[in-house]
Amino acid sequence: AKMLSGLSAQEAFRFYGCFGGVPYYLQQVNPRESLRENLARLYFDPMGFLFEEPYGLLRQEFQEPALYNSILRAIAAGANRAKEIADRTGIVQTSLPRYLKALENVGIIEKAVPFGENVETSKRGIYRLSEPCYMFWFRFVMPFTSDIEQGLGQAVVNALPEEQINEYLGHRFEALCAEWLADQAREGALPIAATAVSSWWGTNPAKRAQDDIDVLAVDRVAKQLLIGECKYRESFDETAEIEDLESKRGLVKDYVATNFMLFTKHEVSVATREKMAERADWHFVTLDEMYEG
Repeated sequence: AKMLSGLSAQEAFRFYGCFGGVPYYLQQVNPRESLRENLARLYFDPMGFLFEEPYGLLRQEFQEPALYNSILRAIAAGANRAKEIADRTGIVQTSLPRYLKALENVGIIEKAVPFGENVETSKRGIYRLSEPCYMFWFRFVMPFTSDIEQGLGQAVVNALPEEQINEYLGHRFEALCAEWLADQAREGALPIAATAVSSWWGTNPAKRAQDDIDVLAVDRVAKQLLIGECKYRESFDETAEIEDLESKRGLVKDYVATNFMLFTKHEVSVATREKMAERADWHFVTLDEMYEG
């Protein structure tokens, strides 16, 4: 946000979600141009600064860039478990771990596990791209590289549905909320003495179905949690989300949620704030508020 001065919090987040936080990349962004204008100039032009950047790094770091490229494309398309990646890429599953570890070592992907599980032994681990620039490139640019090379990049940008961009930004919004929680924990500004920030997914016995907690902050000593839901939407059923989040207070083994946060693109309704005003354990945080200071 400081490098792209003059933008609103809403605009700054959209740029962050598509270009990431690497200063070298952000220097190429012109904040006086719209997001799509910057995307067209930097990603969707054969001469654009970021058109070949991710694949160039793969060529620089690895002897088999095409193989690593297929892995990253599979992850960006939603194949985030080892078996899914193997099925999507055709790589033998027993050979896959060394390729995934190599991508982890250069910081392009990360392996995440539900809070409370060991990253080395958990069977519920998932892989995800950790750098927004690469996530955007493999999600939106890579499938159209031949079209872009034919000079159709602007047409591709124009055809990108806004709902797809917003869906992508919704995942980045969860990452932003986790980053903000970590900052607040470092400053001692959370209602619990948090020493870790994570997320959780697994079986919800009450629903007899898979469930998840978008973000959580952890007090390991008192065994308390602050759990949060992230909603990057114009509108949604606020009451239903509040009730759903409260129903998850005991999902994490050996811990109990004592505080709840609803992270939203815009401020929740006056009715919701008035209804929850006397609940000291409930907190509402907007995207604008996360960018303050």
